[in-house]
Amino acid sequence: MSPINPDAPIYPEKDVSLIPVYDDPYNPNDYPQAGTPSQTVDPDIDWQEVDINLLPGVPGQRGPTGPAGPTGPAGANGAPGPQGPKGDPGETPVISYTHTQNLVSSTWTINHNLGFRPNVTTTDVTNFVIEGTIIHINENTVTVNFSIATTGYAYLS
Repeated sequence: MSPINPDAPIYPEKDVSLIPVYDDPYNPNDYPQAGTPSQTVDPDIDWQEVDINLLPGVPGQRGPTGPAGPTGPAGANGAPGPQGPKGDPGETPVISYTHTQNLVSSTWTINHNLGFRPNVTTTDVTNFVIEGTIIHINENTVTVNFSIATTGYAYLS
């Protein structure tokens, strides 16, 4: 096909485009339409070949996501946060000790190692409560004196 205007430039290969080189304001009619090598071009414009791969264009479709890269090193620990509110009190553990007196005696010496002076309840071997005089020697030892010698149990708590 022969050009309509013999003075119009011949379009280059597909990887090269013609662009106008002048300082006038942009006029879309000054640019040749793609795929129409027979279009008439304004003869007052100087045209220059440019590699179209270097020109800005319309972004294409986004490509697929690539594989994940390696995990980077752990960052530094942050500053400690503020102190939280005081919690509810926990249950107090039941601290007790049971003494078995197998030898008949009117004085029972009981080493309980509870670290405090506990309440003491004494019973005979049939679990009948018997009364005695309780003497706390210190926070870990107590003696119980009875009017008669007996055996039985002492429950300390």
